[in-house]
Amino acid sequence: MGDYKLEINEGIVLKNQNAFHPVGKKIGSMGELILTNLNIIYIKKGMLGGTKEVIKLPLNQIKIIDGNPQIRLGRRTNGTTQMEIYFFNSEECFYFNDFGNKELIKWIDKVHEILTGEPAKIDEDDRNYVPGLSEVANTLKESIGTFKQAFGIKEKKQEKEKMATRCISCDAPLFGEKGATIKCKYCGVKQTIK
Repeated sequence: MGDYKLEINEGIVLKNQNAFHPVGKKIGSMGELILTNLNIIYIKKGMLGGTKEVIKLPLNQIKIIDGNPQIRLGRRTNGTTQMEIYFFNSEECFYFNDFGNKELIKWIDKVHEILTGEPAKIDEDDRNYVPGLSEVANTLKESIGTFKQAFGIKEKKQEKEKMATRCISCDAPLFGEKGATIKCKYCGVKQTIK
């Protein structure tokens, strides 16, 4: 942080030492990303850890459409999540070497709070997304199925879907499992629930 001097009325809100600033499809350089009440600062590090470049992105230059700052979660071509920020004259992207979306969402929320006083409107699925989790879950499910099969453990039958319909004869309400044959308690006609 020694390579950037805060303005008199500027204070640090968030910092991340493992931030990447991709350029096009390239991974981009690693550096330190700092959010202040006035700016987003990216300190690009060189090969030996020294400062290569300091990029200052003023928050008041972020586009705001219908009261919504243009900063959001996006995806890189390799599927990793990144923070996309749309300024009046440029588009900047950052991602962190941290696990999951939590850090990115924390940054998006803070930028929204600084600009609007409220956190960002991000889907719950994105807030809870953990990269690779669905693949791990599928692998576990397959492994458990193989284990059960090897030891002769039989799967419980799934409960049939409950349905509500009307009697074909007297139009009375009928309830039961889908595909089951039941007798109407009002008129006595047997019928299959569909």
